[in-house]
This record gives sequence, structure tokens and C-alpha cells, in this order.
Amino acid sequence: MTISVSRRAVLKGTGAGFAASLFMHTAPTLAAETQAHSGDSEWTGYTICDSCNHMPMCGITFHAKGNTVIHIENWKEHPNHFLCSKGIATLQRLYNPNRLLYPLKRTNPKGSDDPGWVRIGWDEAIKMIAANLNAVKAKYGADRVLFYCGDPKEPRPPVMRLARYFESPNYGCESSVACNLAYVHAEELSYGQEIAGGPSPKTKCVMIVGKNGSWASPHGFFRNLLAQKARGIKLIVSDIRRTKVAE
Repeated sequence: MTISVSRRAVLKGTGAGFAASLFMHTAPTLAAETQAHSGDSEWTGYTICDSCNHMPMCGITFHAKGNTVIHIENWKEHPNHFLCSKGIATLQRLYNPNRLLYPLKRTNPKGSDDPGWVRIGWDEAIKMIAANLNAVKAKYGADRVLFYCGDPKEPRPPVMRLARYFESPNYGCESSVACNLAYVHAEELSYGQEIAGGPSPKTKCVMIVGKNGSWASPHGFFRNLLAQKARGIKLIVSDIRRTKVAE
């Protein structure tokens, strides 16, 4: 039987009986239509990974037992069927017993052998964060605080508003420091246009150093690279690994 599952449905799973295979079978976030399951029935579904917000997403074939996903693999028929390390690690995010489920407060000084973590409520956590931020602002100024967002991108607008109302000019995100977007901006500033999808049609020679663009670039990069190679572009690759780009 082939059906789909939502991320919410997967989150409801307890992961019982899964610990033995947790680190052997890891894979991406599930985001499909909700379908209720109960008992120990085994079933297979198809969905996409949205861990890095690429469009179109990467295809996933997942195998579940009841409401617990037990194995994930590439959806071979999907146009983007390779899963990167972020996608492969998602079952750990869903089922790892050490994942954070609620706020924790340190009760012992930093550097102690035992941090003394204790569970606290969300209201207490938010009030404590606000008090610490205001204390820093009062002592050093708002411009000494940096607001930073990671991925996924949904929290970015409210954090931007928070930085503005806090009167701090310092806002950053993974796209500004660790994402391909920084590379895109560099291209726009240097060449006047984005060519992150691969070499420009006018390029005659490309040198790639230490980058496996078949896995670590936006969708379309590798296909465009192959197309440019087919038309006669000279490609030079320097890498200590035997990657698909090197091949």
C-alpha cells in the first residue's frame, strides 16, 4: 500500500523499537498530506525534503511502521532524487532521545562538570531572555547585540522586526554568512548578474576548487554544467575527493 504522511503525523510517533536503527537509517523531514495510521502495519509513501528550502524540493521514498518512519531512501523517479547530509540526518532530528523538546535553564556556573540543567516553562524562558537582552542594551548599547536566524526561513521576518524595535542594526542569517546566497551576491556585485545555476553561456573555461556542485549547489547547477561541457567549455577541477563534478 502506498500513501503519504505529514510531518505532524511523524512527530506523533514515539520511535519505539527504532533506536537500534536510528543512526543506520536517517533521512529528511517529511512534509506531505496527513494520513492516520495505527498499529504495526508497514507501508511506503513518497514526499519531499524542505530542509534547505530549495525549489523544487528533493524527492523521498519513506518506509513506516504504524506512525513511525523506519527507513528513508531516494525517490528514484523524482527529478531531484539525491539527498544531502541535511536530509539524511532528519530522522535523528525526529527521533533522537537527546533532542530538545522544551526550554532548559542552567543552574550551575559555566565550566562546571554538571551544568545542572532544569526544565522551565516558555513564559519564564522568554522573560529571562528579554531581561538579559535589556540588561546588555542598558549597559553597552543596542548596537552590541546581534540577532541571527538559521534555517528554515519562516522566523526571519519576526526576528527582523525584533532587531528593529530593539534598535539594533545587526541582523544576520545563514543566507548572509554560510549559504550559497552570499556567493550569489558576490556574483551580482562582480559580474552584474547571478550565474549560480552554472557557468554563463559565454564562459569558455571554468575552474572548480574543492566543491562538489552536483550535491552542494542549487538545483540546476550540475545539469547546466553538463550542458556547458557538452557545448565545449573547458572544465578544470581540483579536489582531493573523487566527486561527480571531478568525474
